[in-house]
Amino acid sequence: MNKIILDISPAVINRTAVYHMVIDLGERLTSDYNTELSVVGKNIAKNQSPALLRNLDLKKKKNLKRIVSKHVSNSFIRPLAYFSHNRPVPSGSRRLFFDALYVPFSGLSSRDSVIVHDLTTLTFPDWHGAKVSEAYLKAFARISSSGCHIISDSDSTTSELRYHFGISPYRINTIPLYLRKDQSNSPSVTVPSSWDKFFLFVGSLEKRKNLTGLIRAFERTGLANEGYSLKIVGMDGNGSDEIRELSRKVVGVELLGFVDEKTLVELYANCRAFVYPSFWEGFGMPLLEAMAQGCVCVSTQSGASPEVGGDAVLYVDPCSIDSIAAGILTVERMSLLARNTMKELAYKRSKLFTFDEYYNKVKEALLSRSEF
Repeated sequence: MNKIILDISPAVINRTAVYHMVIDLGERLTSDYNTELSVVGKNIAKNQSPALLRNLDLKKKKNLKRIVSKHVSNSFIRPLAYFSHNRPVPSGSRRLFFDALYVPFSGLSSRDSVIVHDLTTLTFPDWHGAKVSEAYLKAFARISSSGCHIISDSDSTTSELRYHFGISPYRINTIPLYLRKDQSNSPSVTVPSSWDKFFLFVGSLEKRKNLTGLIRAFERTGLANEGYSLKIVGMDGNGSDEIRELSRKVVGVELLGFVDEKTLVELYANCRAFVYPSFWEGFGMPLLEAMAQGCVCVSTQSGASPEVGGDAVLYVDPCSIDSIAAGILTVERMSLLARNTMKELAYKRSKLFTFDEYYNKVKEALLSRSEF
């Protein structure tokens, strides 16, 4: 049986949406095929699910994280030629990378596949910082020249790959992400009698999420004077200092940081509306999560958000504070019937994004590269 080498490096660094993808997809692939787990080009286990990361003792977890962090730091300062891009892949095997950033640490052939989430490190480098953007640029250069297979999260990302790198459409499969099973339980899609007076944002505190625009828009609505608040869930990212400083100046803004799954579901279930005004998204997982909980959702027409939200979301202009403020006021003033209709539409649309469909399409894409 031929082998798939799963590069699980991003799951070692932090618990983002990519972490859950590594665990979910890796677990199914391991059950169906002969696999190895790899971290920055070093194989660490055979025929074991990436879920083993959950069971490692603290010392081993810290050691793995140190190794990955060191390699990523080196990628900030080393030229592309420094990395072992010609490292041979065992005959009949192929690699699957869950994030383009980790491509330079391993070989890359036409049999391999890379999941690309977005190109904002290339198109909007200021959102990520010079070092991170440069590291991704090296990775994308390798991907472009290697002839490898690409799995894109959205039509938006696929279009950017073709535009910026001239990559043939035959090398790309567009496969939208999925709703995690622990977030697909049927919520109440009717407005609760004890509706909490707060708006919700979920995502990292970084520039591309447009949180300064959201905070200023919330301030402009004047709803804090009516007892409303804006709750922001997420960890620090590039630009978080500016976001924190602004939040301290605006009445009603609460930065909650990281919250556990139970608390997050409760926030989704009880918010007046979920507001996600990102400048650009390669997919937008928090938007899908909010829809699955039957939230009234406000987002933007930029990037892949419309591919996720369809006609179940109210769209605003991310570059206009007035537009975002108007969107917030629109959902606050909606009739009960209109709110329940939007919640029902959002919930139904979220059911289109299933893991089984995602897995089957990824498996088909992998199989199409060569015979197993």
